[in-house]
Amino acid sequence: MTDTDRHDHEHSGRLPNSYWRLYTSSTISNLGDGMVVAAAPLLAISLTDDSRLIASISFAAMLPWLILSLPAGVYLDRHDRQKIMFRANIVRGAIFALIAIGAATGSINIYLLIAATALAGVCELFFDMSSQAILPAIVDQESLEVANSRLYISQIISNGFIGLPFGAWIFVIAIGAPFGINAIALILAALLIRSIRIKSAPKVESSTKSFGTDLREGLAWLWKHDL
Repeated sequence: MTDTDRHDHEHSGRLPNSYWRLYTSSTISNLGDGMVVAAAPLLAISLTDDSRLIASISFAAMLPWLILSLPAGVYLDRHDRQKIMFRANIVRGAIFALIAIGAATGSINIYLLIAATALAGVCELFFDMSSQAILPAIVDQESLEVANSRLYISQIISNGFIGLPFGAWIFVIAIGAPFGINAIALILAALLIRSIRIKSAPKVESSTKSFGTDLREGLAWLWKHDL
């Protein structure tokens, strides 16, 4: 958190400017994600009649959350979350720009779409998890609950309630448009993330344990607790 942000926060009780940059970046990213959630299956339908391949689009997008959430959490504990968020969105932006071009020119096939969706899902996982983990480096402890709640609500609304219907609507107008718009949104969101100024780098847990040890402990904890 910059000295100016901290001063404003302490004297006005408001969330700092750095938080609102994170909030805007997350909102933009999730808006684009929602558009793609609607548009990707529609694009798949235009590429194949195989229902299994069409269903694979949604499966590919969610699979990273199923198998990588815990390893990603361990990784984030050891690395700069701000840099991870920036890089994740740059990669996603490039992926969806290529999908947009492929859809518009007819040069994409269903297998490339599935692979691209899976890779974008991995990047989305790292971005969304980092956006929550980085909050303590931006807002004070007493504001953390409010900041986290607002961020989560924004993600739900922009992704599910705005992005989904808009993505389906714009797909009818131009088949590659939802992916192109998402690419632009992700690049803008990445630039916002990079512009965030914090007093120090996000705190990274110092641990003498190896990555594998922490991962095994996380799996053991998960096994012993009901979801």
